[in-house]
Amino acid sequence: MSRGSVGVSWLVRAGTAAVTAAVLALPTLTYIYVKQRVQLGAQGSPPHVGTLSFDEARRYTNATGDGDSFIVLGYHDLVSGGLDSSATSTRRVSVSAATFVEHLRMLRLAGYTSVSAEQAMSHMTDGTALPSRAVLIVFDGARPRDWTYADPILKAYGFKAVLCIEPDTIRKKRGVTLSWLALRTMVKSGRWSIGISGSQDDVLSGPDGEVGNALVTAQWLPAGRYESDREFESRIREGLEADRRKVVDEGLPDPRIFSYPFQAGYPLGPLTSRLAVANRAVSSVFLGSILTVSPDEAVDDSWTSRRILPRLEVYESTSAEILFARLRDAAGIR
Repeated sequence: MSRGSVGVSWLVRAGTAAVTAAVLALPTLTYIYVKQRVQLGAQGSPPHVGTLSFDEARRYTNATGDGDSFIVLGYHDLVSGGLDSSATSTRRVSVSAATFVEHLRMLRLAGYTSVSAEQAMSHMTDGTALPSRAVLIVFDGARPRDWTYADPILKAYGFKAVLCIEPDTIRKKRGVTLSWLALRTMVKSGRWSIGISGSQDDVLSGPDGEVGNALVTAQWLPAGRYESDREFESRIREGLEADRRKVVDEGLPDPRIFSYPFQAGYPLGPLTSRLAVANRAVSSVFLGSILTVSPDEAVDDSWTSRRILPRLEVYESTSAEILFARLRDAAGIR
């Protein structure tokens, strides 16, 4: 066989091997691509809404305050369109994506700058200065709509947000919640920080079968007594430490912020007696926590000294005008 024929034969064999390798790899590459697309979901473009009127823009832009206001906004869910007025009360915490756009436009015009969980925690623990008119935007849960709706809107307006998750919910409800892959992708964008959300699970709270939220309720034990403050604090701390480890084990940054579960009527009423003990456990695991304490409460030294950030809950009915009024009342904006 001539030297030229040997060369051609070698090229043919090499080409055949390359094609074979590509064909064999195709199912794996296709699986990885499809898996990522399925787990992440498609993002939509921010919905178009009408621009603010001149009077609105002038009022937001010219509003003045003390320059040191720090606001936490609590969102629960975004939906694509308008909401059904006949929906049950549990849907009242959903906000349309178009309304979220209006909120962020208003915040931008009013001179607010969003901060990350790390910036907020550094301010709370070390007194690190925040931008004037700082706002911390927080979502609870791990809903796919946080990626498909909230993320592109945040990107469009240059804002950041914190997503507080329950690790066990993600593990138990795969396909219903955001995947760990999606969460890692969101964090890599630089727009999202991850925190831990308090469990919605209940514990036995009395001898007659009463139940209460596990995070703020003393458990009725089989021994026929309530757990002591020390037992209660230990149970909460161990559960929170386990949640932190689960997040880190999935390749995400160590979460240093905790969000108490939302409760209508605000949790500082009948739960106050246990809140102080729960907060000791929370503070031993996290740098700070987020808690709904009243309709309109800004962050100040009285709260940061306890390493708690009070949040303003955002509801279906919270228009940009209403939200601005609440910000004005909470932070002394004129």
